[in-house]
Amino acid sequence: MFGNTCFLCVVILSWLCPGAVVATTPTHPDDPTAQYLGSFKIAIVGTENGTTCSDQVIVWQLSSGRTDYVLDPNAISISAPCTGIDGLSTSALFSMLAQAAVTQGVAAGFSLCPANCSDGSLVRVYFPACVNRTGSGCSTSFPPCGSNYSTRDYTVCCPTSGATLLTLLSSFCPSCTGVGCNSTCQ
Repeated sequence: MFGNTCFLCVVILSWLCPGAVVATTPTHPDDPTAQYLGSFKIAIVGTENGTTCSDQVIVWQLSSGRTDYVLDPNAISISAPCTGIDGLSTSALFSMLAQAAVTQGVAAGFSLCPANCSDGSLVRVYFPACVNRTGSGCSTSFPPCGSNYSTRDYTVCCPTSGATLLTLLSSFCPSCTGVGCNSTCQ
């Protein structure tokens, strides 16, 4: 089973690949003045059956100091055993990928992580508001429908060494229209 309660957001694969993974410098979804910092790959694994889902994350620094992470739905890949992905909702998957992106971004040094949680860093994760979820198992893909983005804002702190605490502050979920389009956000 790969249900929400049986899925642990464990980053099992990540590496920093500034400039190597993204062929051309992408543009930030909202802020054309944002500075591109690099990209990295994340992976999450189901705790009961080991289905792995990986994605590419693009990192931006805004003039305000906030770090933004952008998920790339075209880079999502599912690896064996693949049976678990079919029982996981699209919105739950993107929520887990967003959390993994922030956790790994902190570990890679892209976001500050103060020990005092009352001084937590604000980060934002962007991902397409709608995707056309197609296929099943290892062949599942998530091409975007339209150009709108959903966002999740978190505060981040590290009260103990090696532990990253994320607190979801808000989500922005535009409506999803179009035949075959699934919302990535709740």
